[in-house]
Amino acid sequence: MKRTHFLWRGLLLSLGLGLTLFGLGGSAQAACGPGNLSEFCSANYGLLGNLSAVGSATSNTLPAVDNSQLPTVGALFYADYKALEEQARDLLQRNMKFRQDISPYRQNNNFNKLVRQFDINAGYSAPYDDPDPAIAPMTLQQRIDLADSDLRLARNLYAFLAVYAPEARMRADNGTDSVPGANYKEVLCAQAENPNPPDPTKSGQVLEPIIDWCNFPARLRQSVREAAYLRMIFAQQFMVDALGLHFSAGALIGGEDFVRQEVAKLDAAKHQFALADQGLREALGHSLGSGCLISDFYTQTEWLLLSRAVQGQEVAQHHIATRLSYLDIKTDADIPLAQAAAQDAYRTASVEGYLKLVSLAGTAAVGASSGGC
Repeated sequence: MKRTHFLWRGLLLSLGLGLTLFGLGGSAQAACGPGNLSEFCSANYGLLGNLSAVGSATSNTLPAVDNSQLPTVGALFYADYKALEEQARDLLQRNMKFRQDISPYRQNNNFNKLVRQFDINAGYSAPYDDPDPAIAPMTLQQRIDLADSDLRLARNLYAFLAVYAPEARMRADNGTDSVPGANYKEVLCAQAENPNPPDPTKSGQVLEPIIDWCNFPARLRQSVREAAYLRMIFAQQFMVDALGLHFSAGALIGGEDFVRQEVAKLDAAKHQFALADQGLREALGHSLGSGCLISDFYTQTEWLLLSRAVQGQEVAQHHIATRLSYLDIKTDADIPLAQAAAQDAYRTASVEGYLKLVSLAGTAAVGASSGGC
């Protein structure tokens, strides 16, 4: 009799546990609540009903979020999203100011000192005092490396916010929300986006852009572009220096050495274009854990910038090949060697450029047809 009692008791416990798990699945599906303003749900994605079945949608209209329970970090609350936004904004702002400080279209900046008059041998070792007093003085190379790292992190944070953050709640936050913090409605989200506002004084100066900091996809793209701009500024200046006509009134003394300097500058330009290419392509394989990639947020501007980086590498390589065709020719026997080196450089530029552009066109087409995020 006692044995039978324990068997029935175990059966009832198993049945109760099964009903509890079944009820948990139903509650997870309904966790978003009215207006999707729950702490556990974004406005665009819902939690998985069956927590073990990754990819099962919560409804016909609300896509599922893979790993929505975030078992390694726990659930994110509204305060967490605000903290992430603040961190991403700080990373983007301070490195955008650095890029502006070495850009050619700003007055009273460091473009002439650090870029236009760049020393091909020791330019990256030049000391740099950041406009942000919180950043210690360092070399130009160290500051570029820091900006590259910071902007990658900002890109990743904005990608997460673009998918998961309660944007509607942030835009409605006037400082009286249940979680104290910045007045998002008036300080961050009130103004419409305008990267090139008109100048009422007609002074010709480039005005500060009007930024909607709650537009997370736009800030993601801006983080990507800022990192690429840092590379393109140097790449284009190296090209300008290499292709300039430096003739004097008399004969050009040491002409071959001068051509070697041009080749070195062209090679430096190609390297910077390649770094810009690498940073832009990195998003093509960076998954957000929700069935989409960072590159799904790219617009025509980002694809165009990537195309320019690819084209810049090819153009630099063609100019290198032209100079190799007449370098190191001391006798007639050296002519075939120089021609072979030039043809090899031409071939490399053509093949690499063609493959990259075809690959880029295919990637963009796949992203457009899949709908992305």
